[in-house]
Amino acid sequence: VLIWTRTRINYIYLFDLDPRRVRKPRHIFAAATDESIWYFLNLLLYYKVKMGRFPGWVPPGLYPLLLVIFTLYKLVHPWSLKRVLWRSVGRCLAAPFSPVTFYDSYVADVLTSMVKIFQDLVWTACYFLSSQFVQDSGESWQRMPAYQSVAIPIVCIFPVWIRFQQCLRRFYDTRQRWPHLANGGKYALSQMVSLFGALYPLYNITLERRDGDHLDTYVLFWVGVFVASALYSFCWDVLVDWNLGRPQFGFLGPPEKLMYSRRWCYYVAIAGDLFLRFSWLLTLVPPVASKS
Repeated sequence: VLIWTRTRINYIYLFDLDPRRVRKPRHIFAAATDESIWYFLNLLLYYKVKMGRFPGWVPPGLYPLLLVIFTLYKLVHPWSLKRVLWRSVGRCLAAPFSPVTFYDSYVADVLTSMVKIFQDLVWTACYFLSSQFVQDSGESWQRMPAYQSVAIPIVCIFPVWIRFQQCLRRFYDTRQRWPHLANGGKYALSQMVSLFGALYPLYNITLERRDGDHLDTYVLFWVGVFVASALYSFCWDVLVDWNLGRPQFGFLGPPEKLMYSRRWCYYVAIAGDLFLRFSWLLTLVPPVASKS
C-alpha cells in the first residue's frame, strides 16, 4: 500500500473501495506491529513453560490456543473494515457462480500464494481438535491417510482451482477467449503439478516392486509439466500482466511510459519473477510427495 501510494497508483479506484474505509499505510504498519508483539509474547511464554522456567500450572498448549483466538478475532474486527474482504472471499469460493471483479481476482491471486499458510491452518486445526495441545501426545494424526493424502492435497489444489474457475466465469461473461481462456490454461497447468504430486506416493507404492523405468517416466513427465507451468506463468507475468517484452518498443517500452526511471529495476524484477515462479510452484506440491 505504501508503494502504491508513493507511485500514485489509485488502488482505491481499481479495487472499488470506499475511501472512508481504507486505512493509511502507517495504520496498517501499527496494526501489524501490535499483532507481531502478541505473537512473540506468546512464543516466549510457550518456550518458557516448556523449559521449566515459568509456572507450569498453565498447559503450554494454551498459549498457542490464545494466539489462534486472537488471530481469528483480528480477522473479523473491526467488521466495518474487514467486511469488503470477506465478501470478496465469499465470491471467490462461489466461483464460477458469482461475477468476478478486479478485486476478486486480486484476492484469489493472494490466496494462491497462501498455500503453505493453508497447510499450517489444517495442521493447527488438527492439533487442537485432537487435544494434543493439552495432552502433549504424539502426532499420530499426521500419519493418517485422511490428512496426508486427502486434506493436504485439497488445500494445495483448491486456491488454484478457484482462480481457474474465475477465468472460466470471465470467459462466460465476456465471450473473449483471450485472455481469459489462456489465463485459465496457466492455472490448469499449475493444478496438474499439484495432482501429479498428490498421486506420486500412490504411484510409487504401486510400482515399488517393478522396474524403475515406469517411475522414471512418471517423474520426467511431472518435471516437464512443472517446468512448463513455471515458464508459462513467468511469460504471462512479463508479457501480459506487466506488458513488457515488446520488440517493437525495445523490450521495456518508451522511457516516457515507464513508471520507474531506472531501467535496471525492471530487469531485476524480471529475473526475480523467474526465480519466484519456480519457488511458488513448489508450494503447490504436497509435502508427502517431496518426502517420497
